[in-house]
Amino acid sequence: MSFYSEENVSDLKEKFYSVLFDNSKIGIFEKYIYDSEWIKYYIGENDYLELLCLDFKGKSIIYDLTKIFKKIIGLADYYQQLYIKKIQHAINNNNDLPEILMDFYLDYCDGYDFFRDLGIGYGLSCRCPIIDGKYYDSWEELEKEQKEIIISSFFPAIMDDLNRALDWFVSKKITFIEETNEYNRLKYIDKRNDDEKELENERRNQNDGK
Repeated sequence: MSFYSEENVSDLKEKFYSVLFDNSKIGIFEKYIYDSEWIKYYIGENDYLELLCLDFKGKSIIYDLTKIFKKIIGLADYYQQLYIKKIQHAINNNNDLPEILMDFYLDYCDGYDFFRDLGIGYGLSCRCPIIDGKYYDSWEELEKEQKEIIISSFFPAIMDDLNRALDWFVSKKITFIEETNEYNRLKYIDKRNDDEKELENERRNQNDGK
């Protein structure tokens, strides 16, 4: 007898990934966990008890949840869905866009070459900002108006770049596997076709020539 369905599992994962980018949903997620005893049969009694014992009001709750769910669903699936949610969040939320773009820059530095356009083209401009020829040490050092100048300069081109990257993950043209690279990050399989890679190279050369 099955105590849960694929729809149950998909719903659980979706709610977990949503919580990562919206901490206001923690309370709803906690209630969902307590009300869904079927989760015990999906993840095992020990992990379920660990989940129930978490301090959902604690400062480390996102870290604690992520630690458990990485083990439950596997790192490859976790990162595949994480980047989908992360890119979607970048598309829909300008306030968090700089932090996400800086993350993409670090991802690129750790061997994720597919983030070159987003990381080098935009993330580096946030991580090492330049305003009127003056170099700043960090994004936090900037005034609100200076931040707005940099962010506004990304549009509208960045939307095409974000949506293109989103498609790579949704269509699984970029697929993570359960092996690590020299930076201890998950390896990936690149299934993009030659035309897509050539377009990226052309855009890369254009950016390098600026």
